[in-house]
Amino acid sequence: MHVNPWQVQQNILGGAQFLQSLLKLFHGNLTLALEAYNAGPTRVASGEPPPPSAVTYAKTVETFLRRAEVRTDSSPQKRFLHQL
Repeated sequence: MHVNPWQVQQNILGGAQFLQSLLKLFHGNLTLALEAYNAGPTRVASGEPPPPSAVTYAKTVETFLRRAEVRTDSSPQKRFLHQL
C-alpha cells in the first residue's frame, strides 16, 4: 500500500504502524522502540549507542506518555496506552 506522507491521516497511521513494528522488534521495550523510531532500527538493533538526540526524543515521549496516563486515569485512552 502506498502511503502519502502529506495526507495527515495516512502519515499518523503510517507512524503508528511503524512504532508498532518497532515495539514487536524490541519485545515491548518502549525506550528502544522510540530510540529506533528516531535513529533507525538498524542502528539500535546493532547495539550501537543511539545518538543523544534519539535518547532525548525517547525520554521526552515517555514523559508525555506518563503525563497523559495521569490525566486519563480511568479513560479509554489509558487502556489504549497500556496496550502499547
